Amino acid sequence: MTPKDDLYHVLGVPRTATAAVITKAYRKRAAKLHPDRNPGDDAARDQYVRVVFAYEVLSDPIRRERYDQTGNVDSVRTTEDGEFLAHVMPLILGAIAQAETIHGGVERVDIIAQARDRLTGERRKTRADVAKLNQAVKAVRTAAGRLSVSEGANLLSEAMGTHVREIEAEIDRLNSIEARIDRAIATLLRYRYQSTPSPGSTSGMFLVAGWTT
Repeated sequence: MTPKDDLYHVLGVPRTATAAVITKAYRKRAAKLHPDRNPGDDAARDQYVRVVFAYEVLSDPIRRERYDQTGNVDSVRTTEDGEFLAHVMPLILGAIAQAETIHGGVERVDIIAQARDRLTGERRKTRADVAKLNQAVKAVRTAAGRLSVSEGANLLSEAMGTHVREIEAEIDRLNSIEARIDRAIATLLRYRYQSTPSPGSTSGMFLVAGWTT
């Protein structure tokens, strides 16, 4: 394995990087390389796929430990075809139904592009939800730090600490969802759909407004 193929190198982080540092680096690079921001750029597409895979491995403590021990990428690959199909097939079928009822047939719209557009929207919403929760954590911690009690245990502060941990668990869940969405987008990059849009049609175009890192 060459240095540039090292998963830490792909994300631009040291081997001692914390989970938070890895996540931050991943989001920055994924946003920059996302295919909707680089249409027709095969090099950016390939780098995006590598970045998604690197994050899959390094954000999973078990797979990261195995990779650190072996340095072998093949040892940490997993088969996630079922997860991909469960996530993407409803979007594909929805795009087919919409093409038939609105666009005049499945030959008129790129259903793969439509599915990717929906996934991008899901990712954008997930990031917005995480941002709100992070703000909530900050607010609760600030409030807890201002609480005092004249005697006895500070029950309110302890309860706030519990609430923060619950919010952080939800943030972890949403981060996992975001990673699954990015895996689905990366897998869809392997597919091409031959469509013949009507003159002047914008069907199949990607909507990227509001993309956040």
